[in-house]
Amino acid sequence: MDTVGTPITFDIVAHEAGEIERLRARERPAPDSAVPDRQRATVASPRRRLGSATERIRHLDADNQRFRAMLAEALGGRRPLER
Repeated sequence: MDTVGTPITFDIVAHEAGEIERLRARERPAPDSAVPDRQRATVASPRRRLGSATERIRHLDADNQRFRAMLAEALGGRRPLER
């Protein structure tokens, strides 16, 4: 723009930027956004995953409680009686 002698204004810069984006878009292939049917998640799929994760958390919580009780029992037998 400057080498041609065109005055530089916000409107001209915006116009040139739009032209550049138009040319870039012309060179880029259009993205293929269609996901094959077998790869699409159903509404039930995230719910199943959430249910599985919730069940796993329940099992881990139960394991932790059991391990804490076992540890407390093991440490309790080694502690001197404090009175």
